[in-house]
Amino acid sequence: MSEFNPFPKNNTLNEIEELKKRFLEIKESLNSITNLEEKYKKIWELKDISRKIKLKYSFLNNLKQANYKEQYNNWLREEIFYFETCLKMQLNHLGVLRIDYRLFLDCATLEYEYFIVLEKECSQEFLGFTLDSINLHLSPHLTLIHQNLNNSILYILGEIPRLKEGDNYTFFIEYEILGNLYLQLFNFLSKFYSVSSGYTDIVLRLSYHYYLQSIHYLDILNRQNPQTHHMGVNGSRINFFPLYYEFFQEEGISRNNVREKVNYMLKKFNILVENNVLDSLERDLEDSNKYFDNKNYEEALQGYNNILKLKPLDFSVWLKKCTTLFKLKRDDDAEKCVKYLLQTDPIDWELLKKALNLLIKYERKNLALKYIEIHGKKDSEENEYLKSLGRIYFNLDRYEKAEEIYEKALNISNTDLDVIIALSQCKIIGGEFDLAMELIKKGKSFKPDDPKINELSSELEKIKKARKIIKDLKRFYDEIQFDIILEKTDIDQSLLIRILESMIKKQEINAKIRSNSLIFIAETKVEKPKQIQSKGIFIGRGGYWEVNQFHFKIKLKNNSSNVITNIRIILDKFPEMLKLEGQELMRISHLEPEGGLWTPEFKLYAGDDCVSGKIHASIKFFDSSGKSIDYEVEPLEISYICPLLEAKNLNEINYLRRTKKMNKLEKEIQLNVDYDPSKLLEEITNKMEKMNLAIIKHDENINSLYGYAEDKINHDGLALETEIKSLIDGQTKIIIKAICEKENKCASLLHKAVGEITELELSLEKSMIIDKLNMFIDKPNDLNKYIKKILKANWSDDKKDLWAKTVQEILEDWKTFKPKKWVKIGKAILKFTISTIASEKLGDLITFGFERLFEWITINLGEA
Repeated sequence: MSEFNPFPKNNTLNEIEELKKRFLEIKESLNSITNLEEKYKKIWELKDISRKIKLKYSFLNNLKQANYKEQYNNWLREEIFYFETCLKMQLNHLGVLRIDYRLFLDCATLEYEYFIVLEKECSQEFLGFTLDSINLHLSPHLTLIHQNLNNSILYILGEIPRLKEGDNYTFFIEYEILGNLYLQLFNFLSKFYSVSSGYTDIVLRLSYHYYLQSIHYLDILNRQNPQTHHMGVNGSRINFFPLYYEFFQEEGISRNNVREKVNYMLKKFNILVENNVLDSLERDLEDSNKYFDNKNYEEALQGYNNILKLKPLDFSVWLKKCTTLFKLKRDDDAEKCVKYLLQTDPIDWELLKKALNLLIKYERKNLALKYIEIHGKKDSEENEYLKSLGRIYFNLDRYEKAEEIYEKALNISNTDLDVIIALSQCKIIGGEFDLAMELIKKGKSFKPDDPKINELSSELEKIKKARKIIKDLKRFYDEIQFDIILEKTDIDQSLLIRILESMIKKQEINAKIRSNSLIFIAETKVEKPKQIQSKGIFIGRGGYWEVNQFHFKIKLKNNSSNVITNIRIILDKFPEMLKLEGQELMRISHLEPEGGLWTPEFKLYAGDDCVSGKIHASIKFFDSSGKSIDYEVEPLEISYICPLLEAKNLNEINYLRRTKKMNKLEKEIQLNVDYDPSKLLEEITNKMEKMNLAIIKHDENINSLYGYAEDKINHDGLALETEIKSLIDGQTKIIIKAICEKENKCASLLHKAVGEITELELSLEKSMIIDKLNMFIDKPNDLNKYIKKILKANWSDDKKDLWAKTVQEILEDWKTFKPKKWVKIGKAILKFTISTIASEKLGDLITFGFERLFEWITINLGEA
């Protein structure tokens, strides 16, 4: 009688084709997926599709209408490959405890069928996912099977410590599962691994040991409730590796009866009569530690490896193994060892701390930072944990992060002397010496004789004296070598640099550090608050930088004879790099007449970003008649360049390589006078050096400059490039390019550079005007021609006003120090003002600046 076929062959093939299409779609989409969780889900789906296709080919093969064996084998191989990929992704990303142990057994069973039953070779792509962490030296396909059996054991070993005391039934079941898993590992090893019978014997003894543990909890359960019969693990709770069945089938032993399994094992293996496997492992550990202490690291490593084969979750042994690998200079293996050690999730904090300290000790700070970000407790309020975490960040040279953590710990317990001392150290390194002194005073009030407190107090006194000496030296030096400062203070050079950086950052001194010297910068005039006055209401605005915080101030004074009410000052717009402290709106109910004053202040924080742009504000109020009045406050332009830029010397190749992928921002400046390019290049070089940029390239042939620096806080790279071009019409064009690792720093750097070069233009122009005026003292007609040329030039009124203002400043200087020169040139200019040309042009071409200049000369010549 023929078998009934409920599924037509063609339908099954069509279903296979549909599954294959879906398989290819998912596979092609993998490269575009960056999220690890999303990628994991897609790969798991590929595994499931492979399994479905495999089973359908198996069904077709069973119909014996055609030979689909090879197709079955191919899709079995695909299923194993994606199964392995998924399991390794989960192991590396989420930790072994996130995966059910049965998945490892399923994967091992599939591999057993493919590599052992079907006798297929292990291809190279499988090897990419192989990590023989316990060094058994098995062939590749056997290594894959062994690791999956071993990972299933790791899962249960990790579960048992999480069980609650008194949960006897769960202990009974988990220990029996663990015994089963070790027994399946023994079956596998005894068939395929013959290098050391001692190892397989210990695996068997561990299986027996955990069965005995299971029986212990079974006895407790029977004592608690004799009416209940506990047979053991339900068949649905565990999958079995194929070789497991062979072990018991000859005697017909029930796989669900742990007592029968133990009795059978005792009869079959004499070595189990005295089962002292854990005691022998302790002796092996003592011997390995002795080898380590005697610096016989190879023997110690072999001992630790043997122990970890049998106690894979003994983390103290893992730590010793990782340390031994570092001692042997096997750095890659040591890093893999630490990674394997930290796969358990959630990780025990004490274990993590020891692993991080090990990485720090052997200069693997980046790796330590990576693991602390992955495994550190988020938003913890445990003081001891915070202290340990702060110390780790301190040892990683992440002082700002350590400071943040210690401040959190101090808020939890403000009398903890360890936290006070640690936070003081962070403040000293960060240059916050005054805050450190306050903390030390607080610590002394708790424990005045503490040696560490006294040591820090002594260091801060030295710092205080050094700061005073540095401020005093400013009166005598424009530039001073570090050696001179060190001779006058009791500090070392590294501390001196920290002190100087702090003083510069806090604007205690206006200076910059270059090489081994301190250069004091001449004070620049601070812009006075610009003011407007209308209908008896006076409005002024201004501000100042305090370190990286800008204080924007509004002055509102009611000089009218009436009260004004419901006054609102609104911060409309400010550079996006700034962060506002507080609200954008300030209110006051009223201002009294005849002098009522209100001076609100907005605080804007720059962080470590460069800032440039304008602050816009508006004022709204009601006058005495109830009419709403709106004022737009004149915008205030501000600039704050990345703090503490440090010149960074690079060769040109490294510079080009580093800046190739950075963000770029460009601007052209057109100068209306033809300057000598080499002289201009020299002046721009000086400007760039004053901005703390190292000159990477100075090419006079093409009149170009490259400068490079890093900011000291985040070490972000910043570059500035300038190119000078002489134009046909006697003008000069400068192309300025800001290049920044972080895009938000470019605009400010470019703004600063444009400002500096614009100042340079004024400086150069002033020197040219002086040269011209000197020439015209005895040749007034030439002066007339020069001014006529300016009047006809395509200059904006602002440009003409600026020229006139510059001439006026020169003449004021001459009037004071060179009166004869001043009288001569003044008369020459006055002669021009009454000339025919001037009369014709005054209405159209001579701007307010010229008129003001001529008026000033006329008045002053009259006085002279």
